[in-house]
Amino acid sequence: MKAICAQAWQAEAVEDGRLSGAERESFERHAATCADCRRERLVLAELRARAGRLPLSEPAPLERRRQRQLL
Repeated sequence: MKAICAQAWQAEAVEDGRLSGAERESFERHAATCADCRRERLVLAELRARAGRLPLSEPAPLERRRQRQLL
């Protein structure tokens, strides 16, 4: 099995906003030349897009009352 780039974890950090400024710029330059990191960014973007297409569901009235009582 091929080892994945040691910096691939940064793709997720960029996606969720944990990596910014100079660190993000450094990763962006790296990802431009690293197939593993580019692939990781694409996978995360697709996952976010699919999650965005999921239907939102509202809790049933009984479940809502239960949750309010727990608060």
